[in-house]
Amino acid sequence: MVEINVLGHRFNFPCAPEEKARLQKAAQLIEHKMNELPKANRNERALIMVAINIAYDLLQLKEETQEHGSDLRVKIEEIHLLLTQALQQQALSDAERNALATTAYPN
Repeated sequence: MVEINVLGHRFNFPCAPEEKARLQKAAQLIEHKMNELPKANRNERALIMVAINIAYDLLQLKEETQEHGSDLRVKIEEIHLLLTQALQQQALSDAERNALATTAYPN
């Protein structure tokens, strides 16, 4: 359980111990964003706008992460293909050298 204070309101969140710091940081972020507003505008409507902006940022980061993940997968597949081709060429070269050696110098 962690107690969070935002704009003078206390909230208790049940959470695992390893989640406590992240929840506190989330509350600090909201508090910081709200404190950027003039005091007269710090109301429920402003809090909802802050929450929407934070959610928007989160969704944008998730989309960018997924795009980067897809790009990485493509690059890994390309590297895998190049390595496979190089290994196959090396095996062919070795086999050709062995074939030439046995032809040129029979036992």
